[in-house]
Amino acid sequence: MSTLYTSPQFTHHDALDGVTDFSHKYRISDDYALLVDCGLFQAAGQAA
Repeated sequence: MSTLYTSPQFTHHDALDGVTDFSHKYRISDDYALLVDCGLFQAAGQAA
């Protein structure tokens, strides 16, 4: 098991190609992280 970080790391990931979302990765060690997905798919021609 890897050692826990003294301070968690946060990484932000933006949306791409018709997806109106973003996600955040919360990493507590080299082996453990949690990905929080905050969004939805938007089909062509539809308003959000």
